[in-house]
Amino acid sequence: MKNDHSASRRRFSQQLLASVAGATLLTGCHPRIPTTAVDQKKSVILPPKIGPGARIGMIAPASYAGEIRTREAISNLESLGLEVVEGKYLWKENGFIAGTDGERVEDIHTMFRRKDIDGIWCVRGGYGTTRILEMLDYDLIRSHPKVFVGYSDITALHMAFYTQAGLVSFHGPVAASDYTEYTTASVKNALFGSDYNYSIEPVVEPGAGEESFEVVHSGVAAGTILGGNLSLLSALCGTDFLPDLSGKIVYIEDIGEASYRIDRMLVQMIQAANLKNAAGLIFGNFTRCGPEEGSSDQTVSEVLYDHFGSLNIPVVKGYSIGHISNQATVAVGMQAEMDADSGVIRFSESGM
Repeated sequence: MKNDHSASRRRFSQQLLASVAGATLLTGCHPRIPTTAVDQKKSVILPPKIGPGARIGMIAPASYAGEIRTREAISNLESLGLEVVEGKYLWKENGFIAGTDGERVEDIHTMFRRKDIDGIWCVRGGYGTTRILEMLDYDLIRSHPKVFVGYSDITALHMAFYTQAGLVSFHGPVAASDYTEYTTASVKNALFGSDYNYSIEPVVEPGAGEESFEVVHSGVAAGTILGGNLSLLSALCGTDFLPDLSGKIVYIEDIGEASYRIDRMLVQMIQAANLKNAAGLIFGNFTRCGPEEGSSDQTVSEVLYDHFGSLNIPVVKGYSIGHISNQATVAVGMQAEMDADSGVIRFSESGM
């Protein structure tokens, strides 16, 4: 009896261990193997330049802009000498997004596919682009390279185009942005002309509510330039759409986030995407991101200095990138050189 009892106990223990192991695999409650951010998968390509007379497909891949803002957006692009072709679902509204996921994907695919469309401009940012990243045909996008412009939520598309299609796109004003003299000059300098060898520098006189340029750490850096809205970049951590930021020049901006959330997202970028291993850091405007009045919380500036002030790489803050009127246009995925002291960022076709 004793031997039978011992055997039964051994069988029970083995079955219990097997059950626990099976449950662990089924529920996913096993230790996660640490992963690092993916790197860009395809060789980088530049889209053909555009200029006055170019036909631009205007789409809403994120949120609906509303009738007034959409009319203003069309007028803005026409004032640049561009001909606007409206996306099929430009005027669709679906709660906090514009149209269904399928409709927004269809507009992107259609505008890239059409031979009579020279470039694509997003009417606004908002919400929803991360929902469609896995639905896009990146082979189609790569085989029909075109200028693609937008910022904010459009950050997700910039990162996806770079990692999945190897396409350089442009983090710049959405069609419904305020086109100040600085913004207009920057976007023309980037997109018009014979080549993509151009430069940007922070606005001399920031507008109302805009930050002033400040050098956190001097130096010069060179590398691929990537970045965008912090909320979107952090949301892409752990996916195939955010590349490893080691050795890259990285620019970051945001709006309407408390300083403690800015801190949390930056820590996520440090841990998941090697942000502190960047070649250089460009912090744009963090609009309405301060702590509440009377709070003892750190300011965004203090958070930035705390994490990055002691790094031995060039770091600047208050650059003319973000949810502001004076918006610089950045060629996402291009080779660039940043001079922290002058604030000049030079983009170069060499090495592409």
